[in-house]
Amino acid sequence: MPQHLRVLLSPFFILLLFVIGSVYVSTLPEIWLAVLPWAPYFLSITALFMAWHFNKGRVFVAVLIVMAALWVPSYLKQDHNLPLVPTVLALTWLSLMRERGCLNRFTFNRIFLFAVLFAWWGALQTGWVKLPTTVPLMGGEALDGRTEFIESVLSLGLIGLSITLLLALWWRRVDHFSACILGTVVGIILINVLPITRLHETILFSALLFLWVWQLLLESRHMAYRDELTGLPSRRALNDAMAALPSNYAIAMVDVDHFKQFNDTYGHDMGDVVLQMVAKTLERYRGPAQAFRYGGEEFTLVFRGKHVEGAPDQLNWVREEIEEVPIDVTTARGQEKVINVTVSIGWAVPEAGDDPSQVIKRADEALYKAKKKGRNCVVGRA
Repeated sequence: MPQHLRVLLSPFFILLLFVIGSVYVSTLPEIWLAVLPWAPYFLSITALFMAWHFNKGRVFVAVLIVMAALWVPSYLKQDHNLPLVPTVLALTWLSLMRERGCLNRFTFNRIFLFAVLFAWWGALQTGWVKLPTTVPLMGGEALDGRTEFIESVLSLGLIGLSITLLLALWWRRVDHFSACILGTVVGIILINVLPITRLHETILFSALLFLWVWQLLLESRHMAYRDELTGLPSRRALNDAMAALPSNYAIAMVDVDHFKQFNDTYGHDMGDVVLQMVAKTLERYRGPAQAFRYGGEEFTLVFRGKHVEGAPDQLNWVREEIEEVPIDVTTARGQEKVINVTVSIGWAVPEAGDDPSQVIKRADEALYKAKKKGRNCVVGRA
């Protein structure tokens, strides 16, 4: 549960901060008030450039959807009548799509699809298109009270269904993109229902666009410091962590036994499955130790402070838990069977004058001894 809430913290804190700031916007100097209406455009250009640079097509389209919600009502000369339903539907639809990169046929197809959605809404709003049994969503004059009621229920139903789906996606994926989509939808709804001025609306739209700039910054850090296959912090993150270790710590090196032979027998895809399983097991012990992908089939566990004393027991539990996980594989003859993999672990604590690189070296030596002892064991060198 904390991990789920952690990914929501940034988007909703940003929204809250901008909402509070909008209350005091009238106290800003006049020059700032003159520049403020341009803030959404500056932030959108920044977000679009960053999305293109990091090849994040979904973020690129999400920013365009937010800008459409800002720009379309002004173009139709309908202040405070946002395209709420098409915006929520477009963002929900986008969250269901896979990342396909930026500025390619997938991106342009999505832009065209959502442009048609907004164009249809605009046509209904302005009366360019009239249906005998319907009226414009979120605005316009009803043909009769019953039709207006049906339209309101339909609009609320679509929005409610979209929010429910977005919540389910956020809960399942636990990623910043899903959290930002959810935060954007909440922000769009607030802009639509709150009795705010055009200036306050500009501030809230700036918050939504800043949200995507922040998401891209988090994504860039994730790409730099996270291993793509396992999701664990990478070796670069380990190097940064070692620079801030306390005086009392322990480092363990975890190596998958016979990994090359496993790859040769069952294929690299199954090898990836094994690495992901080991990473997931190590993540369960993130309380006492932080796990890193060191490289290849090697992982690193770092214990700090009071957790150092319990390191040997924790490492044995890790080893036993990995050994108990069944893995379904297919042999070269096409036969399916269940196997188990094991790991060897070496660990060490610092001696007088040691730096973390020396402790890792001694943990590697302990790992080599564990391999010599027959593997599937833990060897410590205090």
